[in-house]
Amino acid sequence: MEARPPPRGSAHAVRPVRGSGRDHGRRRRASRRGSTADRDPRNPPRGGAHQGGRLRTRPRRGPAPFDPGAVQRPGLRGGRSVKWALALTALLLIGCSDGRRVTRYADGTVWAEIVLVDGIPQGTWRTFYPDGTPKSVGRYLDGRRTGTWLTWHPDGKMHSRGNYIEGRHDGLWEYWFDTGSPASSGTYVDGHLVGTWRWWYGTGTLRSEMHYDDTGELEGISRKYWPTGGIELETRFEHGLRVAERATAEDGRVRWEGAFENGKRTGPWRTWFRDGRYNQALSGIYAEDVKVSDLPETPTRPEERFEL
Repeated sequence: MEARPPPRGSAHAVRPVRGSGRDHGRRRRASRRGSTADRDPRNPPRGGAHQGGRLRTRPRRGPAPFDPGAVQRPGLRGGRSVKWALALTALLLIGCSDGRRVTRYADGTVWAEIVLVDGIPQGTWRTFYPDGTPKSVGRYLDGRRTGTWLTWHPDGKMHSRGNYIEGRHDGLWEYWFDTGSPASSGTYVDGHLVGTWRWWYGTGTLRSEMHYDDTGELEGISRKYWPTGGIELETRFEHGLRVAERATAEDGRVRWEGAFENGKRTGPWRTWFRDGRYNQALSGIYAEDVKVSDLPETPTRPEERFEL
């Protein structure tokens, strides 16, 4: 598995702001979909790919640890969203009178238990796997999730643990693989990812590390690691937008490095092939994501030396 060079006109290249606030929102969202933006902390993004002479950025397939949301929120099993479960429960409970309500699987075993007061969920909510083992437990207050919520894998090992305030994720949230090893952890404030979030491979080695400001935007340097422990990708963010990036092969050789402005490549960019040869075609001075001149492999002037 190797990091790949960033293509022109791909998710790595984001249109600058032109005009409306809608354009501004698209720009911020597109930049966060870059190679290190973690739209879904349950499945941190992976590098691009080079195929048939053209660059592509479709995410590589791989194991998805249970990280925070796409922005899907922590689910009941395998990181899936609980929205479908809640919607189904709501349909089943429509028209029900107050009191304890039970929904069941087709074979009659209990799937969920909830208490209704004035038609609104109140108190403890529980769900179960078909064999009767607990799947999730939490509390509702006036129809909103509140307090500590827990979910389990089918074998009974802990899957996730975290807190809600008025229906929003708040405080420390932790996720585990079905082996019991940590998958991801970090803090929410009012439903936003804040501070440092970390993800691990199933082997226990660190997979990625990202930093969010108080508004949930990526800030500072985010890193993605190879399973062997080396750095695969480093990206600097400012207010959720990428400003610089360096990708490294598993053997430690740099694959590409350069800076962004408004989501587009700008200034010196250097790219190398997998075998270590300098890629003169993709390397050069860029402006508005367009190559305007060539560059030597080794910087000859101080301003050409790239710093993340």
